[in-house]
Amino acid sequence: MTDGPDAATLARHALERDVVLAPGNAFSLSGSACGFLRFNVAQCDDERIFSVLEEITRAP
Repeated sequence: MTDGPDAATLARHALERDVVLAPGNAFSLSGSACGFLRFNVAQCDDERIFSVLEEITRAP
């Protein structure tokens, strides 16, 4: 468990903005990756990813 925001919550907020992120627990057998996100790095040339990441991580 981390002190940061829950990745599943962040992934839901990103999906509302048409950006697909996968919460870390989807890839964790122990369920201990709730503070991590995965996304397709081949899509990194799409500036929306970074603007959405900034927006959702700053929201209260």
